[in-house]
Amino acid sequence: YADTYIFKSRSLQVQLRACTNLAMWFHRLLEAAVHNRVVEGFESARECTDIDFPPSVFDPEEAAAETDYKHWLVHPHPALVAQVNACQQTSEMFERIAEKTDRFFVVKLTPPGRPFPPPPDLSGPTVTCMTASRHRFVLLCEMQGYLFHTIEHARYSTMMLVAIFKREQEQAMQEEAMMREEQLLLNNMLHEEAAQREREFASGMAGGYGGGLSGPMGPRGA
Repeated sequence: YADTYIFKSRSLQVQLRACTNLAMWFHRLLEAAVHNRVVEGFESARECTDIDFPPSVFDPEEAAAETDYKHWLVHPHPALVAQVNACQQTSEMFERIAEKTDRFFVVKLTPPGRPFPPPPDLSGPTVTCMTASRHRFVLLCEMQGYLFHTIEHARYSTMMLVAIFKREQEQAMQEEAMMREEQLLLNNMLHEEAAQREREFASGMAGGYGGGLSGPMGPRGA
């Protein structure tokens, strides 16, 4: 797998797809930043002259790379042309990158005085019973046959472990919600009982005052 995924030279189609995915990733990242009010907005374009992106921000190495890229688009190497024209999908992807893919992004920062978004949740991770100790985790992997010596085994084992942890966390959340409901019901019952006692006490006090006043007033009136 190391020879296949790390050291082997990637094909032109894979490299072109990576360029397209990188531009899409920048778009999604900045759109999420705008949605969460981290930044005010952003602009993107294929050429820096199409937006407020001054070329003076380039250092000499970046400026040289930009010049080489434009020269490469106008005068591509014959071997590259043959490789692109050999596959219709590669040719379409190359044209899309050369003509439509945004390469420059300008981000507008949030103006001063605007409140920042709420801070991230810094609470600690939820520990499941299977990860409470190393021994339990290793025992679970041994019992279920979860292995990590190949990419396929690691992918499958990770998927199954995540499913187990998620199920345990959902059960814990349900139990916590039930406990909160029971506590709320108990508090309401105690509050109602206390209110009933206060009403009974107030009623008894009113009856006692009435009887005490009517007795002496009778003989005096007579």
